[in-house]
Amino acid sequence: MYKVKLSKKGLCLLFIVVITILSILGCALTHKIYYGNLRKGYIDEVNDSSVIVVLGKKTGAQVGEELEVYETVTITRTKQPPLYKNVLQGRIRITKIIGDYHSMAIIVSGKARENCKVQKCK
Repeated sequence: MYKVKLSKKGLCLLFIVVITILSILGCALTHKIYYGNLRKGYIDEVNDSSVIVVLGKKTGAQVGEELEVYETVTITRTKQPPLYKNVLQGRIRITKIIGDYHSMAIIVSGKARENCKVQKCK
C-alpha cells in the first residue's frame, strides 16, 4: 500500500533507536534477575544482637532468610597492587522487613560488623 523510503541516515537513526530500546529493556530485566538470585547487601548498623541490613522489599528480602556475613580483607604484596579477599565472619537471619531497602536481622553465628557484606546462603 504505502512505500516508505529511508535514506542511509534515517536507517542508521532507526537502528540506533531500536538498539537503545533493547538495551534499556535488557537492563531492567537484569536488575530483577540480579536481586532475585544473588541477594547481596551490606550491614548498616549493629546493636547488641540485632543488625540493620541494607536489603528490603524492593531487593526481595524475606523474613526467615539467612545471610552470610563477609568482611573484606586487604592482602598487601610487594611491588604489586593489593589483593582483596572476602572472609566469612558469620550468619544472620532476617526477622523483620523495615522498608523498601532495609530489614532487621539477628546474629545466628559468628560476628557481624558495620559495612560488612551480606549475601544469601548458597
